[in-house]
Amino acid sequence: MIVNTIKGWEEFGSNIDTGMSISIMAQMLKKGLIKETGVTAPEAAVPPIEFFKELKKRSMYIYLNNKKLLNNT
Repeated sequence: MIVNTIKGWEEFGSNIDTGMSISIMAQMLKKGLIKETGVTAPEAAVPPIEFFKELKKRSMYIYLNNKKLLNNT
């Protein structure tokens, strides 16, 4: 993931990508978008398209082999 640091927090590094993804997942749980219960790997439980859309809203993008994934979501 490549993500810019929040203005004013540059010296702290990885300040967005550390907690933002779990925050998105918590919101998805609350909305009922994540249906699995118990101990489950995120890859199996989190709907990827919806998750990537939420990342995009926050200017966070996933790359694989230098190619942006789900660019049009």
